[in-house]
Amino acid sequence: MADVVVEEVLAMLSATSGTVGCVVNTVRLAVAVASRLEKARLAADSPRTRAGGPPTVVAVVGRMRPYDIAQIRLRHPGLFTHDGAPEVDVVVATQTIEVGVDMDFAGMVTELAAGSALAQRAGRVNRSGRRDSAPVVVVAPDDAALLQKSVGPYSAGDLEEALVWLGRRQDDVAGLAPGGSIRQGARTHPFPPHPVDPCGTASSGGTSTCGPAPPSPCSPNPSSTSG
Repeated sequence: MADVVVEEVLAMLSATSGTVGCVVNTVRLAVAVASRLEKARLAADSPRTRAGGPPTVVAVVGRMRPYDIAQIRLRHPGLFTHDGAPEVDVVVATQTIEVGVDMDFAGMVTELAAGSALAQRAGRVNRSGRRDSAPVVVVAPDDAALLQKSVGPYSAGDLEEALVWLGRRQDDVAGLAPGGSIRQGARTHPFPPHPVDPCGTASSGGTSTCGPAPPSPCSPNPSSTSG
């Protein structure tokens, strides 16, 4: 799983500018992904300032103490704001960033999780609506048997229901988020581009970036949601 996640993150870094979020379900996988990314190299033709070199990676993993957050803010003052931190290429995180952390990612690669968690994660993408679109990729096991096992805080039932919901969103013109896709093993299933909402900002994860957010389309039971 770590190699697939890293591959998707590096591909997204070559196609976007700004910080990309990478969210997985366990500390162990987050550490493995962060370590691999720190040793990787950006594409030579990447639009990023560190093209050809290693990306700048920040890990936000597990229970973050106020001291830990303060240290990250000291090194990267804009990271926890809508303005972002241009010097950070990737934030690798666990569920820590789903709530209570103000981040605005240019795109996201996420491990398959419960539908409500995916909505929270996608809600961290293009929050300010400054981009016309922003990609979201969900990485899922290509072996259905692996979905029978719980991963992190999520039960097998959570993951199966989320995958069914994602399959329906894939065929919906609204998609999950701008340019979103589901990655299963070696196969990538793209969502249609997400339309721009009436106030000129893009929606992501079923929530609007302007005005009050409607109920999540995948909470509490994504498999029972239509559309």
